[in-house]
Amino acid sequence: MPESATLPSATTKLEYLRKDLEDLRYYLDEFSAFLPL
Repeated sequence: MPESATLPSATTKLEYLRKDLEDLRYYLDEFSAFLPL
């Protein structure tokens, strides 16, 4: 079953993407403290 074989890869990529977005939001929150917004 090729679909089930590619599923873990896609899920892993989504997990990495979600983590990157969370890290990016964290850094933006950190930098926003120094910016006069």
